[in-house]
Amino acid sequence: MTSTLVAVAVLVATLVFQMAVSAALLQAGLRLAQASKPKFKAAVATIVAVWLFNLVVLALAAGLMLVAPPNPSIQVLVGIGAWGTLLVLSLRILSSRHQTSYKQAFVALLAIQFAALPVWLLAAGVVRPFLFEAFSVPANSMTPTIRGDHLQEKCPACGGTLIISSYSAKSDSDLGICNDCLQTAEVPIQDRTVHGGDRILVSKLFKPLRWDLIVFRYPEEPTVPYVKRLVGLPGETLSIHEGSVWVQDQELTKPANLSGLTYVGTFDRTQEDIWGPVTLAADESFVLGDFSARSKDSRLWNVGAPGHPPYAVPDSHLIGVVTHIYWPPSRWRIFR
Repeated sequence: MTSTLVAVAVLVATLVFQMAVSAALLQAGLRLAQASKPKFKAAVATIVAVWLFNLVVLALAAGLMLVAPPNPSIQVLVGIGAWGTLLVLSLRILSSRHQTSYKQAFVALLAIQFAALPVWLLAAGVVRPFLFEAFSVPANSMTPTIRGDHLQEKCPACGGTLIISSYSAKSDSDLGICNDCLQTAEVPIQDRTVHGGDRILVSKLFKPLRWDLIVFRYPEEPTVPYVKRLVGLPGETLSIHEGSVWVQDQELTKPANLSGLTYVGTFDRTQEDIWGPVTLAADESFVLGDFSARSKDSRLWNVGAPGHPPYAVPDSHLIGVVTHIYWPPSRWRIFR
């Protein structure tokens, strides 16, 4: 709940900042256009009116995109129509509220567009490095907790929804994991409809705890962000066998929502399903994907970060803790 309140506070503060900058630029634009300069409160009211009408038009355009046939030409026409409508409405609002010509209103509207620059600087210089960062998830190693682009089939074990990676769309069958019972099963691919993945919000304010979802820089390619579950903590000796993670020779108790998960130690079925043991240094962590049979995580990396073994995520590579799935709305979740 705390993360949600902080995220909402940051969003509101950013919007208020953008509104204030936009209002100031509106005043400057009207003065540049040799129109009467409105009071700051009147400029704020104009910006609010423009934003509200923009939201309505964009919502209508999004609705048309959903019901229209998946034709690129139609989507382009809807986009052009929405842009033209936004321009005309904005000019009309500026002209009528401040008694200006459309030419003067257009100059003021151009000035407002520069508000994006200080807002971008605020996001890039403060929000993203110190507070929150958003990511889209393309892969399914954290399925079903966090989904990438995926297919859906019926789980043979419980009848629930089996999630299968979208790259299997051209295959006859593939392994999936059930959203309900968390069991894995290989099934024929019958429905090749690709469902979109999740978008997540990551907080830089929290200290990661065991079982948290974390985003970090992939040790083999540090420019690539990965999302996995934090399982092993600094200084621990851990191994994987019997479908569970063991630390200091004690089986870890999974959270209730993960109780059905089975962690795979090795993908080689000719060998005993055991991985480890390994010992983590004081600045290292160990991560696993929830869909461990399809996850490239600490068990499988070949190259470690400089000065660290391949299986370790050093503290220096940590980006933050996943707090929310914020899109699509049907997938809204609060993790911490």
